[in-house]
Amino acid sequence: ATLEGIAAYVQRNGFALNIEIKPTPGSEAITGEVVARRAAALWQGAATVPLLSSFRPEALQAAATEAPHLPRALLLDTLWEGCFDAAAQLGCVGIVTNHLVMDANTLARIHSLGMKGLVYTVNDSERAEQLQAIGIDGIITDAVDRFAPASGQDHSLVGG
Repeated sequence: ATLEGIAAYVQRNGFALNIEIKPTPGSEAITGEVVARRAAALWQGAATVPLLSSFRPEALQAAATEAPHLPRALLLDTLWEGCFDAAAQLGCVGIVTNHLVMDANTLARIHSLGMKGLVYTVNDSERAEQLQAIGIDGIITDAVDRFAPASGQDHSLVGG
């Protein structure tokens, strides 16, 4: 699959897309810039734009400079000193954590910053229910055959 093909597919079907920026160490800024530039071109004039996410703040900063209209999310495997402030300074619309570190207090902190809180990779329905009970905004899973969104819920992070 190519990014061009995926862009055409998700736009044609009205789907949302998260593009994770995964730079090689030392190329965070250039990778963020190139990904954002390409995504902006491919989604120009589209009703819904992709979410750009990364574990690397430098990649998100470069993406914000290149295409400030594309929403961003900071990915976190663990909570680190200043991570919430970094996400806010980057203008992120969300924080996506490993589901094992998400709890009600962390989600409340994310919400207090005006961002949405999402988790990855939840493949267990019991864990999904626990996260839904605390008000999680989104769940990333490899088990799409086992989960379905609750009816009437808005599952977009970026609107559209």
